[in-house]
Amino acid sequence: MVDWGWHMGGFGMLIWIAVIVLVVWLIVRVTTQGNAGRSDSTRSGNGSSTESAKEVLDRRFAQGEITREQYLQMKKDLGGD
Repeated sequence: MVDWGWHMGGFGMLIWIAVIVLVVWLIVRVTTQGNAGRSDSTRSGNGSSTESAKEVLDRRFAQGEITREQYLQMKKDLGGD
């Protein structure tokens, strides 16, 4: 028979440590990913509460979300002729 001795015990412990590290890493990754997504959108101006209506309008037009006619009408409505 094969005598595993302390090697199997040590290997088993390494597997459990690896599993715990993996679970902690996944939890940290998931929780920080949500925060990173929000801060990225704030940095780029998407959804930022400090972005002015004119900036939102300009961004939407530049991204092709609205037509030129819609852009001009909304700009006029905002008082930005």
